[in-house]
Amino acid sequence: MDAVTHPHPAVRAALGGWLEQRIDVSAEAELAGVFGIHGVPALLALDGDGRVLGRREGFVEPADLVRWLETMRAAR
Repeated sequence: MDAVTHPHPAVRAALGGWLEQRIDVSAEAELAGVFGIHGVPALLALDGDGRVLGRREGFVEPADLVRWLETMRAAR
């Protein structure tokens, strides 16, 4: 995801207005557990109150991630 999806220009544009936060699930196992992250990569979209709006696990192609982000934006 770091090499293909995240640097893609359409993904960067779709991430505008989102706060990105990465966690090291090994170093922050408790936090990963709070959000039910059991494998990586895992993407979670949270609202302003920290509620999970949606999640994606595994590799996501750029176009699929853009569509997912648009859906999550509408759910906020």
